[in-house]
Amino acid sequence: MPQQSLRAALDTLRDALADPGSLGDDNRRQLEQLAKDLDRVLDAQDSDESLRTRIEDAALEFEAEHPRLSATLGEVVQALAKMGI
Repeated sequence: MPQQSLRAALDTLRDALADPGSLGDDNRRQLEQLAKDLDRVLDAQDSDESLRTRIEDAALEFEAEHPRLSATLGEVVQALAKMGI
């Protein structure tokens, strides 16, 4: 179940990345890298503690300007925690 939640949150993240005007270049690059890292974790069942910390930091960073995106990142953190990452 956590993997399904993580994949759903990753899809939401990709939707936000697909919107050309929603994010600045730096934020977009940061989120694209996080999405790639999440794919790697899902595909390889790799345990990457630093990824969870980076996503938590990004959720805090986006909280004011992008509350929905911040909530999605929070869901990702929860899913990773349930997976033991």
